[in-house]
Amino acid sequence: MAQKKKQTLALVGDELAQHILAVSGISLKVANAKSPGRSMDKFFFEGERAITAYEGARAKFVKLPTFDTGLADASLSLLPHTKSAETAWASVRFVKLRGEGRALTRQDAETYRSLVIRTARFLYRRDEKKLAEIDRIAEGEGLADLIRDLEELIELLCPDAGLFAGVERVGDVVERCTAFATALKAKSDNTSAAALHQARNRAVVALDQSLAEIRATARFLYEDDPAALAPYLVTHTQSRSRKRK
Repeated sequence: MAQKKKQTLALVGDELAQHILAVSGISLKVANAKSPGRSMDKFFFEGERAITAYEGARAKFVKLPTFDTGLADASLSLLPHTKSAETAWASVRFVKLRGEGRALTRQDAETYRSLVIRTARFLYRRDEKKLAEIDRIAEGEGLADLIRDLEELIELLCPDAGLFAGVERVGDVVERCTAFATALKAKSDNTSAAALHQARNRAVVALDQSLAEIRATARFLYEDDPAALAPYLVTHTQSRSRKRK
C-alpha cells in the first residue's frame, strides 16, 4: 500500500490522471467520453476550496483507517492539470472553421443549433413524439455530434421548413443547417482536437474521484461541525447534464 501511494505522488499530469482512473476502476474509454455536465468554473472553484481546506486539516484525515492518502493528495496536482486541459480543449473548441466561400464558425453553428432546438420545442410543444426527438438530438458534445445533430435536424424539420421560416431569426432551417454541416465536415474533428477533448474529460473524472475521497472523509470527520464541513460541500443547481439550451 505504501508503495502504491508513493507511486501515485511521483506521477504528474495525464499520467497521474490515468493512474487514478485505473486504481478507481474506471476505464479510459468511459472517462474519455464522459462530458463534465456542469459549469467548469464552479467545478474548479469548489474543488480548489475543498483542497485548500484539506491541506490545512490533512493531519486529521490521514489518521483515519481506510483513508486513501494517495488518492486525496493527487488532487493537489490534478487541479492545475485539469485547468490546463480545459484551457487547451476550449482553445480548439472555438477555433474558426471556414466553409467554401463563406465564413462559418463552429461557435456560430452551436449557437444556431441551440436556437433551432429552442424554437422547435416551442413550435412542437403539443407534439410529444417530436419533442422526444428534439430532446434526443440535444444530447451530446463534440464536433462529430454537432454535425450529426445538424443533419438530424434537417431530416426532422424539413417537412415543417415553412413553419420555421415564420420565425425570422431562424430563417430557412434546412438551408442554414446544411451550410453549417457542410462547412464543419470540411474540417472534421482532427486527432489533435479529439485527443485534447478526451484528455480534458479524463482529467475531470480523475480529479472528481480524488475530491470524492476528500469530501467523503470530511463528511465523516465534521458531521457535527457544519462550519468546518462547509468548504468541502458541493452546491447543486438544477440542470440537465449535457443538455444544450
